[in-house]
Amino acid sequence: MGRVAAPHIITDDSALGGSVIERSLRFNDDDGDFLSRDFGSGGNRKKWTFSAWIKRNKLGAEQRIFGGDTNASHIFFASNDELTWDVAAPGSSASANLNTTQVFRDPLAWFHLVCAFDTDNSTADNRMRMYINGTEVTSFGTRTNPSSGYALNAINADGDRATHTIGRRTSAQGSDGMRFDGYMAEINFIDGQQYDPSFFGYIDSQTGLWRPKRYEGTYGTNGFHLEFKNNSSTSALGKDTSGNGHDFTAYNFSAGEELLTNGEFNSDSNWTKDSSWTISGGKASNGGGGQIYQTISVVSGRIYKMKAIMDFTSVSSIANTSIGFRDTGNSSFYAYQATFSNGSKTDFTPNTINEMSVTWTSSVTGNVRARCYSSDSGLSIDNWSVKEVTDCMLDTPSDRYATLNSVNGYSYNTTFANGNLFANIPASNTYGRAFGNIPIKSGKWYWEVYYNQAGGNGNYLYVGLQDPESGFYRAVRGSDGEQYPNTGGTAVRFATGDIINVAVDLDAGKWYIGRNGTYWYSGNPVAGTGFVHSDLISANASTPIDGLVPLFYNATSGATQQFSVNFGQQPLSYTPPTGYKTINSKNLPIHSPSVLKPQKHFNTVIYTGTGSSRIIESGFNPGLVWCKSRSVNGGQHFLSDSVRGVGKLMQAETNGAEYDAAGNGINANGAIWGGGVGVNGNGSTYVNWFWKAGGAAVSNSDGTITTSISANQEAGFSIISYTGNSTSGGTIGHGLGRTPKWFIVKSRSQNRGWNTYHVSIGNTKYIQLQQTHAAQTQSGWWNNTSPTSSVITLGNDGDVNNSSQNYICYAWSEIPGYSKFGSYTGNGSTNGFYVHLGFRPAWVMVKRYDGGGQGWNIFDNKRNTFNLVNKFLIANSANAEATGSALNLDFLSNGFKFRGTDGGSNASGSNYIYMAFAEQPGITPYDTQTNAR
Repeated sequence: MGRVAAPHIITDDSALGGSVIERSLRFNDDDGDFLSRDFGSGGNRKKWTFSAWIKRNKLGAEQRIFGGDTNASHIFFASNDELTWDVAAPGSSASANLNTTQVFRDPLAWFHLVCAFDTDNSTADNRMRMYINGTEVTSFGTRTNPSSGYALNAINADGDRATHTIGRRTSAQGSDGMRFDGYMAEINFIDGQQYDPSFFGYIDSQTGLWRPKRYEGTYGTNGFHLEFKNNSSTSALGKDTSGNGHDFTAYNFSAGEELLTNGEFNSDSNWTKDSSWTISGGKASNGGGGQIYQTISVVSGRIYKMKAIMDFTSVSSIANTSIGFRDTGNSSFYAYQATFSNGSKTDFTPNTINEMSVTWTSSVTGNVRARCYSSDSGLSIDNWSVKEVTDCMLDTPSDRYATLNSVNGYSYNTTFANGNLFANIPASNTYGRAFGNIPIKSGKWYWEVYYNQAGGNGNYLYVGLQDPESGFYRAVRGSDGEQYPNTGGTAVRFATGDIINVAVDLDAGKWYIGRNGTYWYSGNPVAGTGFVHSDLISANASTPIDGLVPLFYNATSGATQQFSVNFGQQPLSYTPPTGYKTINSKNLPIHSPSVLKPQKHFNTVIYTGTGSSRIIESGFNPGLVWCKSRSVNGGQHFLSDSVRGVGKLMQAETNGAEYDAAGNGINANGAIWGGGVGVNGNGSTYVNWFWKAGGAAVSNSDGTITTSISANQEAGFSIISYTGNSTSGGTIGHGLGRTPKWFIVKSRSQNRGWNTYHVSIGNTKYIQLQQTHAAQTQSGWWNNTSPTSSVITLGNDGDVNNSSQNYICYAWSEIPGYSKFGSYTGNGSTNGFYVHLGFRPAWVMVKRYDGGGQGWNIFDNKRNTFNLVNKFLIANSANAEATGSALNLDFLSNGFKFRGTDGGSNASGSNYIYMAFAEQPGITPYDTQTNAR
């Protein structure tokens, strides 16, 4: 159902008119979290709409999103990660069904789901309508429409079948299970209306991203709105803010409410204390030699966080103070901070105010004491609190926080939980790793690591940072404080229950690591002294790092390492150093220039041929079009550009020279093609890839060879025409204003190859687009000289610089958030290598370069509009489009991940280069986030 478009209104919560989602709710399948409500009376069982924002964590399992009181009337993820929506009468099997062919395997970002139901709709396919990120799903593996007027749906049923659950199916609903693992936010259920996604979100005109907006209509009898922003208590998490009062009961969640009473010490009550302790003036003060405590109730397996401000300014020498969680028999601590030896370190400093924090994974269910003992006269305590770690998160579709990256192929055998904030690296997994999923490139950052389990054979958890591409990393080992690279250790170490503090100053190239609020090496992040390493800006003096991610790995095969991370989506244990920020999208600096809407600079267009001349529109005035038949074997790759002009074509799969094809090629609106079978044969299918250049060509004299160029500096693409001079070291200006990372040179007048430079192969090797061979050593092409921000250097070789011969060069520089050119090593697994791009890709080409026989495989977002991405064309082959499970991959919100084992993309130990352009930008000035696909 549509509605009349309303004027775009600027609201207080967004400059672009969208809604800011404040909080989400984390579901952990191990805890069995779910929300439940018995509506009592029934609603409209023929017409309703369900809307929710979702971020998945665990993949490959059946997981319920929302459903009624039956086994088979619900919306859920199937075990193959497809999305299924079944409709059934209470106690019956499904009578209607939608099952997507699309898979949902992106735990890095949020997506928006709308399921709209109306059995009175006269069009059968419109009775059940599903939308992802504002676009209707039309491809289903199975589709069974409900009969006209069907009114037996268990969703909105009444009587003894009126219970509805979110996040789990209970035994009362047929069988217990289907536990959801991930995050949900901004859930709306509209009773009595079938609405399209425009009621809940919108496409931002500047970026093309799908963004949330607040639903402003009525909700109907059983409608509800769950925002999860009331975290005053667990019972408040399921608060319905629609006005209907349909609150849901929250089971097994924690809101992080306060477990201590009178922790502000505003009265002399609620605490059991010895005579040495007095409560006055908002503090508990000790006269020496006694304890103060309060009894609280805990649950085994839950994580509890105790914090307090402990004032030792009147204590010049601390003798004996301990605080933490203690058994009710008062015989021993479960977890504590103390002045006596605690893992070779004392935790309090005299003559100052100490910020205390103890985090404990409870090993008991029942009562324990929050207790302090001190013989130090003059100590006072303020703001003492104990909270269970909350499931009410700041991580939302409006502000994405870093988590651990569960799709990173290097995290083999590592298991993740608790919203991808917990990792278990097993003892058998030597050098097993886990990574954060948001790279940081500049600025000051702070995060915390809770050491859940240090392992039985030593505390061999390394904590640090890594460049996901180069392998460069810096870390500190918890068993002895050893730094990597090895510059010696310290006497301190991590112990089970510790909070590890990490502060990173990328502007100064320094980082700091601490334990329970005290930094090692006498570190002071604010003053910039006592840092761990000072070389985080570059792996060496000349190679800049593209970004660093938090790194954790197990340095021994003899011990399991378990830890939890907090990048700021939950309350921190310690106050970050002044000027240091938590890692989330709103805190990331804006990198300029940025491409706000990639479709203005790169676009893929697919079409069916007509056999007569036509224009294929690109959406902008293009500089380069690359055309390939999808359905015709023997269909060549045709390239046409604005500098050579319409009617001048070359073929990527051959080394043939340029030839005339009157009336075919580049056009001001896209490309014009005749009726030829290679470009527009009647009934055949085609794809055109378009890049925007800089308009009319201009002369450029930056190099020793004068060039004619059309350069789009904003998107980093240039077309360069020149005549060779057979001089080693000859240079051509490219006009990009930044260093190209990928370029291709082709002779127009001779039968020569498509000679390709890629930054990951370097300036001493060559590789050709029309060939399957590996990268070969060759000094004659690039003169062993890397390109600069103004010129490309050529050798004295006929392929690139033959005297009096004409050449064309296509050059790309890397634009953060829009394009990326790098390399990776395959792992030969269906849990393949993950490549971080910093954007959601529209086009990816990969080539193995350390072995022959493998082609240049091309994937895009128009031939596969959803995951899996399994349709590929090969740049060096005239073969028709093919599919194959061995070449499967997923396009993710921030990169791509291989799901196949083919030698052309993911053979174990083999090395590959890639070239990628964005569908959705990773960097904009508007705090936007890419959508999960």
